[in-house]
Amino acid sequence: MIFFQDLTFSLRIKEIVMDEPLVSVVQQRWPGLLIEQQVYTEYYCITQVQLKETSLTSLDKYSTALIKMYRAKGGKTAHELKSLLELLDEQTMDVTTHKRATVLQGLPLYLREYKKLSTTCHDTDSLQIYTNEMKIGILEVVRHHETNPGAAAMNVAVVIEGRVVIEELVDFTTAFVILVGLLYARNIQYPKELKYTFETVQKVFLNIGDLYSHRVLSLKNMLYKC
Repeated sequence: MIFFQDLTFSLRIKEIVMDEPLVSVVQQRWPGLLIEQQVYTEYYCITQVQLKETSLTSLDKYSTALIKMYRAKGGKTAHELKSLLELLDEQTMDVTTHKRATVLQGLPLYLREYKKLSTTCHDTDSLQIYTNEMKIGILEVVRHHETNPGAAAMNVAVVIEGRVVIEELVDFTTAFVILVGLLYARNIQYPKELKYTFETVQKVFLNIGDLYSHRVLSLKNMLYKC
């Protein structure tokens, strides 16, 4: 027997893959798909992988090795990684949450990709000024009086095609995991500027796919040696 929900899922996936609708169309036709828990459910239906649990487990598994690799990195990206790691070193509370975010934020730098994953703005700013320029990314909103680069965000949002699709998320890591789920489930191509970052998350952290680029395979081999 084919349940109605299964049939709806099949038809929806077919339409998304064939028609490649804009995110604005998805928001209108299936607004429920842009809810945090539903993103996890949809991802599991497609991949049979628990997106949030597997991502967090892998981040915790590899964080010590990756941070060690970040600290040892030289060359062009060393300064930016150092600044990121200094912010982590200053944290005294909820260190695990900060460590996960540091790993994800440092990954593009380590992989020699210089497109930022996130943008920070103040709550008094016009969000549209920032989202209009974001094809894919994460927007972190801090209070207007905050000047500390490591200030906690009061709102974290996922942006796709210049639109905020999910907001009021608990932290950067949650937003990034949801972004990965949305890109995969909506059949949106990973941005070229961050293709190695997303490949690492998909193939190393989530263990989906076995054909690695040389750059990601090198990182994976280094992780296994640490």
